[in-house]
Amino acid sequence: MRLVLLSSLHDRIRLMLAAFDFTDEDLLANRAGKLSPRQHEQVEEYLRLAKKRSQFALIAGTGSATVLFGVAFLVQSNQFLQALPFLGIGVALYLLIFLSFMVVDFNKLRRLNAREVQSVAGIAHRTTKKLRHGRWTAYYVTVEKIRFQIHHDQYDAFQNGGRVRVFFIHYPPTHWVLSVEQN
Repeated sequence: MRLVLLSSLHDRIRLMLAAFDFTDEDLLANRAGKLSPRQHEQVEEYLRLAKKRSQFALIAGTGSATVLFGVAFLVQSNQFLQALPFLGIGVALYLLIFLSFMVVDFNKLRRLNAREVQSVAGIAHRTTKKLRHGRWTAYYVTVEKIRFQIHHDQYDAFQNGGRVRVFFIHYPPTHWVLSVEQN
């Protein structure tokens, strides 16, 4: 009986290692509150892509506001001054919404750039949510009020009601899971 339980636990640990793509070295570093060299590289790569995406979005948002003013000026140059207050209000609202999204995105990048490894231990509660009239399914696991959005294979690696410790980087709303261990 004890051999079967140990074998089952060993299988679950291997399943976690494969599903979350971490190594024993990663787990040891995370237990110490640090990132392993491999995880540092992963975070750096993600940050490079995220910064490029944010820069592109900023350029696209500024460019679209400039084009909007330019087209309005060229098409209706004689009535441009009459339409300017309405156009200004529209552009101001657009930029306000756009900038608020950019602030949230830059705040998330700042948190990720800090590379602060956090952990939470407790009982895993798995949930799913159907999206787009049931065409897609989102998978979640919640540990002590912290909800992680995960992939299907990661979802299967968790045992509902099982005790786990999750090492992660605070990156709302999904958070970046670094490694997981059974408690």
